[in-house]
Amino acid sequence: EAINGTPEGFTLVLPSGSYRGDLILSKGGVSVRGGGAPSFDGTKLVGGTVLKGKCQIYEHQNITLEKFGVDQSMLGNEYTDAFEFGTGISQDRRMNIVCKDLVALGRGNASSLHGFLAQCGTGYEFYGCKAFRFSHGFAMRAIDTIVKDCLAQDCLIDGYITKSGDWAVTQDARQSKLINFSGVVTSVATRANVVVSSQTAGQTNSGVIIDGVRMIGPQKVPPINIFCTAGSLTDVQIRNVYAEGFDADFGIKIEGPMDSVTIDKVALKGTMRFPISNDSQATNLSATGITAIGTITQGWYSGAYKVLEVNGAWMMPATGLYDNPAFVLQESVPSSAL
Repeated sequence: EAINGTPEGFTLVLPSGSYRGDLILSKGGVSVRGGGAPSFDGTKLVGGTVLKGKCQIYEHQNITLEKFGVDQSMLGNEYTDAFEFGTGISQDRRMNIVCKDLVALGRGNASSLHGFLAQCGTGYEFYGCKAFRFSHGFAMRAIDTIVKDCLAQDCLIDGYITKSGDWAVTQDARQSKLINFSGVVTSVATRANVVVSSQTAGQTNSGVIIDGVRMIGPQKVPPINIFCTAGSLTDVQIRNVYAEGFDADFGIKIEGPMDSVTIDKVALKGTMRFPISNDSQATNLSATGITAIGTITQGWYSGAYKVLEVNGAWMMPATGLYDNPAFVLQESVPSSAL
């Protein structure tokens, strides 16, 4: 209430400490700045400014949030999203929401849905933000989003997802950027993977750039999953990815109809049937500079610590390396090579 009655350009400063209640902004052109981003001690958020509730911004524009955390770890299941933006608005509404050094902590169960959710609209920026123990760490169902220098840890479904869909209002997901993203998994029951998808007829996800992703931990899903079940998925660029410790069918899973997907410089160290899967419905695909180290259970040879270079070609799920001359088995190398 203190900030909602202030003039545009006002900055509300929340000194370090713990605050109980929700931050629901019903005014645009303002800023909220905490006394510092808290840390996660494995159980709760400590230090800095901590809000025990939720933060919501619906239709209001030109807002900056920085240097505080939302801790929902001890709250009831009615608290589903830590930071929620743009629910129910038109996809063409320009929001200009900037988030810097924010931290979100969930309960690690299915009712903790989103650490950071850009639900509808255009223009969301996230810098240096962290999400712990949600179903989705960062969910971008909006246009012109950037998630940079951020981290997701121990999520139930994915660490980052960009998708078009139909919840509240229909929404495209164009021009999504994920830059220098870290995903950490400490339990085989959790995930920190990256998902690019289109899931609703008539909607589009296009212009996706993923550049600089590092995922560590024993997750049981492909580190990168690109899929289209409805609508259209086009122009996806993925480069500079490193994933270690996973145990899944594929390092990169491609499924459904899509067009213009480019993957470059991916290093995979884990257990997989194939480094890359393509279900053959995709067109205009390019894969270069892909290296896999670990246990490759289906390929030219099976066994631990074989190096695989994949350049300019795709592996089909039902096709072994021996059927595809574009895949060349290199000499064995130690696991520390990456």
